[in-house]
Amino acid sequence: MTSVFGGMAQLVARLHGMQKVTGSNPVTSTEKLGQRPGFFVFGAGSDWLRIIWYTAMSMDGRIADACDSLGFLDAIGAWQGSESEFATFLTGIDAIIIGAATLRWLLRAGHGWPHGDIPTWLVSHDAMLATQVGQTAASFTRMEGDLNVAIDAIKTAGHECVWLCGGGNVAGQLLALDCIDEVIVTVAPVVLGQGPALFDAPALTERRFGLIACHALNDRTARLHWVRTKS
Repeated sequence: MTSVFGGMAQLVARLHGMQKVTGSNPVTSTEKLGQRPGFFVFGAGSDWLRIIWYTAMSMDGRIADACDSLGFLDAIGAWQGSESEFATFLTGIDAIIIGAATLRWLLRAGHGWPHGDIPTWLVSHDAMLATQVGQTAASFTRMEGDLNVAIDAIKTAGHECVWLCGGGNVAGQLLALDCIDEVIVTVAPVVLGQGPALFDAPALTERRFGLIACHALNDRTARLHWVRTKS
């Protein structure tokens, strides 16, 4: 599994860079994540699923600008180990959910779908969009309508740790279903003013999260990591 580098693709790699968290209460996820030093493991069962919303945003909570551009990611800058960290992150992921807007951006920018070896569920009403991806090593399934159907399909396929690759609209729908378990966000030193939000929905039900990590990646960018707290 390789990330894409060069030009705007390097910004995608920065967005996907995974900083390892160490300390007494690091990431909670699947046994695969538990194989990495510095990660705790929660028990998993056949009906167990964990969804991680891992992305980057501006200081005012936007994941793209008003024109759906990700150019603001350039402000994040590089940090030591960012590329290898993303490869490590992917070793703990066994399925991906992606929305139409995110996939269209990748295709328009010429990146294609760089994670074709991981089973992927595309949330889209556009029947032609999935065909633009082409052949992939792992399954690539388009779903529309009730996201519970997609979640049930992912569980039935035996997957346990899902990366929500984007975007804010899908994140908002999953949050409404109370299916977001972790939020890992890289905060760029930029205020955009307009654009899709981290959870982009007209009305959201209150959900509470606990902050388990917050640290600087370099002299301008921060990484925050929350986990869902349920009473």
